[in-house]
Amino acid sequence: MSTPVSERRPPSLGRRLGLPDTGGRGNYVASTVIDSLAHGLVFAFLLVYFDRVTDVGLGTIGLALSAGRLAALPVPALIGPLMDRFGSKTIVVAGNVASSAGMVVCAVAADAWHIALAQLLVQTGTNAYWTCSRDLVGIASRGEQRSRWFGLQNALRNIGAGFGAAATAGALAVLGDGGLRGVIVVSAVSFLVAGALLLAWRTGDGSAPEAESEDGEEAAPEAVSYLDVFRDRRYMALLGVNFSFVLAAMVLPLLIAIWTIDHVGVGAWWAGALVVLNTAIVALLSTVIVSRTEHRRPHRLVQFASALNAASFALFALALGLPEAAAVAALVVAMLVYTLGEVVGTPYINELTVTLAPATGAGRYHAAFQLSWSLGMATAPALFAALITYGALLPWLFLGAVSVLVIPLARRFAAP
Repeated sequence: MSTPVSERRPPSLGRRLGLPDTGGRGNYVASTVIDSLAHGLVFAFLLVYFDRVTDVGLGTIGLALSAGRLAALPVPALIGPLMDRFGSKTIVVAGNVASSAGMVVCAVAADAWHIALAQLLVQTGTNAYWTCSRDLVGIASRGEQRSRWFGLQNALRNIGAGFGAAATAGALAVLGDGGLRGVIVVSAVSFLVAGALLLAWRTGDGSAPEAESEDGEEAAPEAVSYLDVFRDRRYMALLGVNFSFVLAAMVLPLLIAIWTIDHVGVGAWWAGALVVLNTAIVALLSTVIVSRTEHRRPHRLVQFASALNAASFALFALALGLPEAAAVAALVVAMLVYTLGEVVGTPYINELTVTLAPATGAGRYHAAFQLSWSLGMATAPALFAALITYGALLPWLFLGAVSVLVIPLARRFAAP
């Protein structure tokens, strides 16, 4: 007998927000939030911190931080085989320990090489997390609601990072340099707490969240080489499309401030307001939008997100030369379209890294995907600086062209 309409229970808040079923994954969710908080506490303020607490010159500090990042570039390639041997959870926990050690070095740093070492350790931990994170989401989802889990991860990391950055800004304003030192200690402890929570995470049946064979024995990973990854045309197409999304993601930290302040000529606080708008939408609406789009084919959503990116870049460029009120309106609309592209595309790009990789021995696939991120993040600063030097509109024209060109490429990783 059907239940009368009046007796039907209304959808839960979690269902209305598009959240996945998190039962039995509380430690994983908490670890993700705390790890994001630990990153948010320090990464926007490392340059300020070392400038305040050491006698090293600002230019040398910048070089030391860059050297540490460059030294960590090969880490994803090294992690790939380790993932297959030890499992993604173990690698992320080790990465948390490395990041915590990096914070300890930050606390005692006095010379340039200390700064470079601190950055190397922290970046190693960061690379370990992101190389393994998509595999962890695959484990947490247990093959169900995977896109919602990626949407939740995106939201949680934005919330944690945003809160961490706000907390550090407050500590600096109220406590000065002592507040920055305290933040470093809190971050070091937070990385360890995040690692401990992840280490304690078990699936609902009490087993560790690692791959098992049907008879309960630990599954032996298939032999997969990086040559196999490069021969996989569908996955290489995914890496090419993702590289365009990496460049798009770098707009927020690299282009927004210089574009709005130096070229469009609106008030400096508008640059901050646009970033806050992006962070708030991603944090609040990621899971909702994923729940409304998860029945669509992932490659179609990636194509749609690329088109949204291209449209947003055209709108950012349109703001140049407009009266201030009109320019602000164009920037706000551009940021809304840009953020929608991020929210629509990111979960499904990440989901495809899991579905297109082999069920076992996928470590090198995930490592290759993370390398596309590392290369894009390393390339973007010099690329954007060169383009904007030769012409104010060139970065937007380049980004728009790349976003349009990858739309047909996304067809290659459509399900056969």
